[in-house]
Amino acid sequence: MKRIEQIERMSAQQLEAEAMKMEVRVPQELRADIEAMLAAQQFEGNQTEDRAKRRVSGSSSEQRRRKARRRGFAATAGCLAAAACLAAAGAFLLRGPALSDTFTDPMQAYAQVEMSFSMMQEKMSPGINRIKTDRQKFAETTNKLK
Repeated sequence: MKRIEQIERMSAQQLEAEAMKMEVRVPQELRADIEAMLAAQQFEGNQTEDRAKRRVSGSSSEQRRRKARRRGFAATAGCLAAAACLAAAGAFLLRGPALSDTFTDPMQAYAQVEMSFSMMQEKMSPGINRIKTDRQKFAETTNKLK
């Protein structure tokens, strides 16, 4: 029996030659599995060789697939460009009219602004008054707690 150091120093060819000298008995249960695996490997090897030959020869089916991919890409790019154009047109059309002055007379515009401010004051004054009364109650409660 060889030592590990001797085995490690052997080349691949020497290891293969040693393996061929030895007789190994394979259990019957494994023999069918091993034969099936070897047949599958051989079949796979044939398939990869066929693929390589087709790639080298530039088969027409591969060229058709490439053209189909290009057409698909072109169709997708065309759809995206059309969608972008529609979005730009929609944004331009839905933008609305340009802003313009609603009053030609400055005094009418000033009267409208005054009316708007007075309406805001009317709506806000009840809330402001409520805040003032709540602040007073809060201050009184704080003073009582001190």
